[in-house]
Amino acid sequence: MGRLRLEPKVKPPVSERECEELRTLLRQAYTSAHNHRIFYDLHEGETPSRLRTAFEYVAGQMGLDLRIRLHRKKNSLELRFNASRGSSIRGRVPAEEARKRIVATLRTARIPLGKSEIIGRAGISPTTSASRLSELVESGTVKRCGSGPRTTYCLR
Repeated sequence: MGRLRLEPKVKPPVSERECEELRTLLRQAYTSAHNHRIFYDLHEGETPSRLRTAFEYVAGQMGLDLRIRLHRKKNSLELRFNASRGSSIRGRVPAEEARKRIVATLRTARIPLGKSEIIGRAGISPTTSASRLSELVESGTVKRCGSGPRTTYCLR
């Protein structure tokens, strides 16, 4: 009698090790994307089409809306994140990390931001942002400006 063998319907374009490396790169790129243009410079022997496929695969797993553009003269890929869909990095963000991200986001913005801007720039979920912003307001670290749908937040 034969044996049962299971194979994924879609074979991942990258190994698990490469996938983890790309996750780390995308997290770093996503958190910096609101203030910077993000480029990935290709190394000798790397093919743009393979890397593009790999980045898109990993970004899809993370729930990121990623657009990639090839810059031939510079031999690099430009990574653009679309935060308008409320995309954020999937996975639970610890409370302390979420508070740090919110404070860092408000510090770099230098102007009061609304919740949706904070969510997109800090890479946290709406639920997490509501809880952590309330904590930061109560502790006096963050100041709430206005009320209702036009509420913004800034550092004290």
